Amino acid sequence: MPAWFAPPEPTEAGGCRVRGTTGDPMEWLAMRLAVLGYEFEVREPAELAAFVRELGGRLVRAGGG
Repeated sequence: MPAWFAPPEPTEAGGCRVRGTTGDPMEWLAMRLAVLGYEFEVREPAELAAFVRELGGRLVRAGGG
């Protein structure tokens, strides 16, 4: 993980959890997560999850899908 994320915590399911970040705006965090190249799930805050869904839809439409 890049240094601008908080250190990831391993989970029992073999993934990792990231809590907190550098204090960047939610939109910037969503973009950073999207470009990492890994599958991820936003569990909270609800506002970030909603923004990621919106951003995903926009990216799909931009790609012609």
